[in-house]
Amino acid sequence: MAPALKIWAAKASPTPVGRLPAALPAALPAATALLVVTGTLATGTGPHAGDSSGVRACR
Repeated sequence: MAPALKIWAAKASPTPVGRLPAALPAALPAATALLVVTGTLATGTGPHAGDSSGVRACR
């Protein structure tokens, strides 16, 4: 894998990075937090969410 990486690095020309690609790493934590919160809310909205006397699903 190292030789392939060296070949790729040698052929890659250094180009300036635009504003959008530079902002993507900064947006990743916010997108992750949004997905975690949305997933938690969606999971807890069922008819038996948090109900200890509800019908248990057979798994």
